[in-house]
Amino acid sequence: MPRPLLHSLLSLILNQLTRVLHAVCSVYKQNFLAMNSNSSNGTHSDDKEECSVRPILCELGVITRPDGSAILTQGHTVVMSAVYGPSEVRMQRLQVDRAYVETVFRPKAGVPNTSDRLRETIIRDTCETAMIATLYPRTTISVILQEMEDSGGLLACSINASCLALMDSGVSMKFLFAAVTCGVTEDDLIIVDPDADKLKVIETIYCFN
Repeated sequence: MPRPLLHSLLSLILNQLTRVLHAVCSVYKQNFLAMNSNSSNGTHSDDKEECSVRPILCELGVITRPDGSAILTQGHTVVMSAVYGPSEVRMQRLQVDRAYVETVFRPKAGVPNTSDRLRETIIRDTCETAMIATLYPRTTISVILQEMEDSGGLLACSINASCLALMDSGVSMKFLFAAVTCGVTEDDLIIVDPDADKLKVIETIYCFN
């Protein structure tokens, strides 16, 4: 598949996901207003939304050694991803009916912490669900992610970079996937794909994929 087409596919998926989030945000606001109508005597200030995704740039095949690789930029958040495999699996991880999928997330500096391990689990579950792992029994497929810069939405950017690297590697997949971050401020302002500055005023944050 031509690489410009892969970029277009990811942009299309993110746009569709943003539209779904827009609908989810509308339902959330309606429920919020209904629950608070008594305390506010039926009045509420005008609701606001910021339902646009930051500019996306990507490049595939940036690393020659892996079977697939990509670098993705969402705003100023940058993640590099690489996929190795299907390749030989360690005996303790051998699965006779499917490939063993592993994910490694490397922070920009220092050693991985608890948050990084949680990201690994979420990304691994997402990738494993999308892959047709039964086509590669007794093998391992490794997804490696390197944080280059975090300016908000790091998990979503990592998930999107994983999808691009898997597409570049040629691993068979049931479907493509994408993710986007959504946050809610104290004033009930809903922000899609917030950057680092907007994250400072967000009280609740979600990642949809």
